[in-house]
Parts: sequence; C-alpha cells; structure tokens
Amino acid sequence: AELAHLIAQSSSTMADAPATTASPTNPDPSTEASLSDALDDLSVKVRRAVSAEPPEEAEARLLPGGNPPELAALWIEGRWDRTDNDVQARQLRVAAEWAVEALCHAHQSAKLKATVRQLLAVHHFTNHLDTWDAAGFCFRDVLKVRLKARLVELGAHLAAEYPAAAPKLTADVLARTIGSPADHPLAAAAAAAGRKPTQIDVLPAVDPVIFGGGRLNGPPESGYAHALLMLANVLDQPFQDRVAAVVAEHNLAWEGDDGTAQHMAAPPKAFARVMTKAASDYRLEPRPVSQNNVDVIRCLLAADTPEELVALATDVAAEFGGVVRLKNLFTASEAERAERFHLLPIMLTVVVDAKTTFGELMRQPSTQERLDAYIRARDAAVPPHVWEQTTSMARAMLESPELAEVPVAIFGELQMVLSGHMTVRHKMHEVYKA
Repeated sequence: AELAHLIAQSSSTMADAPATTASPTNPDPSTEASLSDALDDLSVKVRRAVSAEPPEEAEARLLPGGNPPELAALWIEGRWDRTDNDVQARQLRVAAEWAVEALCHAHQSAKLKATVRQLLAVHHFTNHLDTWDAAGFCFRDVLKVRLKARLVELGAHLAAEYPAAAPKLTADVLARTIGSPADHPLAAAAAAAGRKPTQIDVLPAVDPVIFGGGRLNGPPESGYAHALLMLANVLDQPFQDRVAAVVAEHNLAWEGDDGTAQHMAAPPKAFARVMTKAASDYRLEPRPVSQNNVDVIRCLLAADTPEELVALATDVAAEFGGVVRLKNLFTASEAERAERFHLLPIMLTVVVDAKTTFGELMRQPSTQERLDAYIRARDAAVPPHVWEQTTSMARAMLESPELAEVPVAIFGELQMVLSGHMTVRHKMHEVYKA
C-alpha cells in the first residue's frame, strides 16, 4: 500500500508539471533532468519502504500461513519435477527468486532464516543453480547478482564512515595499546620456525593414538578436527564468561558516560565448516590443515566509537596475556575494503588457557558430558560408522598419556567492530554466507 501511495504521489507530481513543447526526438533538457530527479527520488523512497518493512509483515509475506510457499516447499520436501527439465528449470528460478528475498529479510525472522537455510541445504537445488533457462542462469543471473547488490547497498554507509574512523584505528594505534603479536611467546616461536602460530602450538597432534600405531603423512584431518572441536565445546563457555566479565568491567570504568561495549557470543565452529576450510583455504598448508582454524571459539565485541573500541581491545588483550595474531581490516586497501562491502572487523586471536592439564580436564565429569554431547550431535553428511570411528580417535587423542601433563589451551578469536558495523553485519550475515 505504501509503495502504491509513493507511485501515485510521484505520478501526481509529474502530472502537475507545466507542459513543454519538447518532442520525443528532441526532449527539453530541463524536463528530462526533472523527470530523472523525480525517478531517482522515487527509487530512494521505494528502497526505504522495502527495507523498513516490519519483521512480522516480512515473515507473513514470505511464509504465508507460517509455512514455506509452494515454490520453496516442493524443493524442501523433495517434490520437484524429475521428468521435464524445462519445468525443473522454471521451478529452480522461482525458488531462487524467493531465496534472494528471504535471505535479504532473514535477519528479521528466525523462522524465515531457518526456512531459507533448509532450501539451500537441498543438494539437488544448490547443485543445479547453474541450470540455464530462457532467462539465464539462476546462480549467475539471480542469486549472485542480486545478493551482491544487496551487500553493496548495505555497505554504502559504512564506506561513508570510514574516513573519520580509520585514522583512529591504525596499526600504530593498536600496537601502542594492545602490543604486537610478535611479542607473544607462541608467535615468536612460530615466526622462528618460518610460519604463523596455529592450534598445533597449543593442541599437539598425537599421531600414534590417531592411527592406532600406524603413520601416514601427518594425522588424518577429521581426527584432528574432531579433537579440536571437542576441546572447543569444553572451553567455549569459560571463554565467553571471561570476555563478558571484561566487557562488564570496561563499561563500569569507562570515563564519562557508561561504556557502550557489547558482547555477543557465537557457538563453536561446526565440523562441516572446519572441513570445508580444510579442503579450500588451507588445503596446501602443512597437515593437519585444520590447525589453521584459529576461530573455533569466537565472539563479537562492539563499541560506539573508535576510541572506545581501542580501549576495549586493550582490556581483552590484557585478560588473555596479549594477542597471538592480529588482523586489522581498517588498514586494508580500498579494493580490499570494497570486496568485503566495507564491513571491517579487527580480529584478535588470543590463547585461552584453561589453567589445568589434559589429564585433569579429561577426568572431570562435565568434560565427559560435553564430549558425549558432541559425539551424539553427528553431522548428517557423515556416515554413522565414519563419525563413530573418527570421534573415537579424537577422544583417544585427548585422553592419551602423551597429553596428560600438557597444559590445556586453545586459540580463540574476538571480532571487534564499531556498533554501526555490528548492525549492518547482522543484516549482511545470511546474504554473505549464501
């Protein structure tokens, strides 16, 4: 109704404009410019009306009756046409069109987010998005183009804020306040070995346990990945509690008004995601390549101003004995910032020390409960017998005599953003993942 009102209002404005003697082949420049301005203004108002759609209205429109529309349900329920390729191509296209809009509104509705994830998890749907029909390719011409346009739109105002924030978030500023990763003992040892610090520096791979006495070219990826994620599930809550305590203390101590720092916990990284990164980003790294997942436990921190964000980074770095890795995207080139749609976190990697040994940790009933829960939550893409075999290897590694006296630690990541970036990040998240 609002869109109709805007269009009617624009039409009325143009109808009231004075008549001119310009012809279609020789338009009056002033009239043409006025019409262009009117259409630009209408476009802005329309986009604003769409983006301001209340969450309940977006959910009701995209999930009529609280259920997926038929165009998405037939894929989720496995009822797509298997006899006519042309029909299937049309079904793909309309579902892809719906997915684009659902992804753009997913931040407004948990139910909508879950439904579009269900659709994108359908193997046959995602594997055939490159199917061509008379209107083009679904992935190239629908999903990729439109989702990128949405990300560019969301990132536009972040780009406008960059010139004011960047001088206050330089590498020099952070080095003076939180220190350099090069000063951390683990980082220094890794640099001496000609590499970056990884999880292998705190969670050694125990080859004989993983292989049952045999050896290959390093431990198998899934065995080490499971061990890393089991440990992550044990240490995540203590990590989040420590960060939350730092944020609370920071807000009380912040000069002037109360601090604006916020802490948003994230769940430990999933096995599928770790293995995807192992097979793509880290595939050429030394084995086990999953050691490069330094963010298996992570959280998001935000503050309103660059000055407060730096102070908050200083506080959390001090809590964990400095940073072992640092990535500041405010120092990225203009092209790199645009590639990230101007969402620029500062990522601190810290060592989360459990202040106990593996032997002591593994004897605790609460640890065994978390390991049991991890093993029960099997990834549906992994056959049960493979999951059982590899998680058993991982558990044996964590309980091995070789690790019994080793101090327990894991790398954790803190993503730090300005509050305005956090809001945009929330809107971008599902769109960017797709």
